[in-house]
Amino acid sequence: MELILLAALVGAMIIVPGALFGRHMSGKVIKVLDVVRAKYPEFGPVEGKTTGNKTMRGTIEGAEWTLNSALANTQHVLSVPVSVPKGVTLEVTPTWIPSDDTLPWLGSRVRRALDKCRNAGFQPSVEDGRLIVARPMSTIEAKPSEIVTMVERAMALRHQLQAWARKGTRHRLKEMATKDPEPEFARHAARLVLTGAGDDDTTAQAVYAACVKHADPGRRQQAILWDHAGTEALAAARAMILDGAVAHAFRAPVASRIPSLMDSLDVDDADRETIRQELKTCAARNNGELLVAAVDALMVSGSAPDARWLASQIGKASKSARLGLVPHLAAMPDAEQPLVSLLDDSAPGVVEYVAEALGRIGTHASLAPLNQLRGETSFGSVKRAASKAVGAIEARHGRLTRGGVSLVEDALEEGALSVSEAEEGALAVTA
Repeated sequence: MELILLAALVGAMIIVPGALFGRHMSGKVIKVLDVVRAKYPEFGPVEGKTTGNKTMRGTIEGAEWTLNSALANTQHVLSVPVSVPKGVTLEVTPTWIPSDDTLPWLGSRVRRALDKCRNAGFQPSVEDGRLIVARPMSTIEAKPSEIVTMVERAMALRHQLQAWARKGTRHRLKEMATKDPEPEFARHAARLVLTGAGDDDTTAQAVYAACVKHADPGRRQQAILWDHAGTEALAAARAMILDGAVAHAFRAPVASRIPSLMDSLDVDDADRETIRQELKTCAARNNGELLVAAVDALMVSGSAPDARWLASQIGKASKSARLGLVPHLAAMPDAEQPLVSLLDDSAPGVVEYVAEALGRIGTHASLAPLNQLRGETSFGSVKRAASKAVGAIEARHGRLTRGGVSLVEDALEEGALSVSEAEEGALAVTA
């Protein structure tokens, strides 16, 4: 009996303060909402039968607003309809990258309003046709002035969203492509307008005209890549590939675009040759993706560079660029000796590629360096590639017989001897 009474007393000590605490906290939530209602009387009275969750609803500026306040985590969430399609979700964070579907809703004024809302400590988003602005969950109670500020920021953001939505999608994208102060958004918008647009698309024509001579290289790039670009795009492309101040990421696609521009604009032979020399200069100045793009353009334009020149470019190129250039070199009629010179490449992956190419086009002249390579290398993949190449060459040209002699053009020094593992005693003598 005594134990039962003691338990009851302890329970009362816990339950009563808890109830008082709950009413106390509920009162604070109501006080916050009452201050908001005093500022915005359009909100109705505080609703909610539970201790910790309260709601106010009202029609402000012709829209139904809802303000929910939760006691458990002192969170406040404001919700209001906006003229954004239900399928569009804007999860706006500092690192968020808009998709093609969401970009047209993010004009510069909308983004500034979003930033102001976020910088004030709130979390704005748009989902299912509603603007949601939340005070993040926190153990610190909200001040009435803080929630009033949240309503003000939400009203400003909704005003910008509504004003922006009144413009058509193509009009919004055109404005962003030509006037947006942030290059990334402008480039994205220009791409959306120009991709797939016909030459009779007036919006695309306006964006092209504004971007093809723009100071921002990203916007110039988008104009140059348009399927219906004109002579001004070719001029811009030629200037861009030689401009060392412009990032390779912009110049490489432009270099690749030049051959098709020359064809569509019916460039005469003299100008074609000048442009090819510019592409060659561009290639010689670079060692990465731009080098590959320039060489690709030279090959496509019908002006394949000399094999020895290309081998020298491969020698200075980055590993990824070398992998992209070796196939071009292997396709040239005089490629064997330049390829042999690349067997000294120290990068695994590249030398295997070179050995594979020699297996396709090599003659007896490649056997000695390939055999030397497979004897010296510590990389199993290199050894296998060299052995496979030797086998392919011998299958095509026959094995060197005992005492056989093969003439090597000039890969080895004059008078040098090379012993092939194909048959003991086989010699290779330079001419």
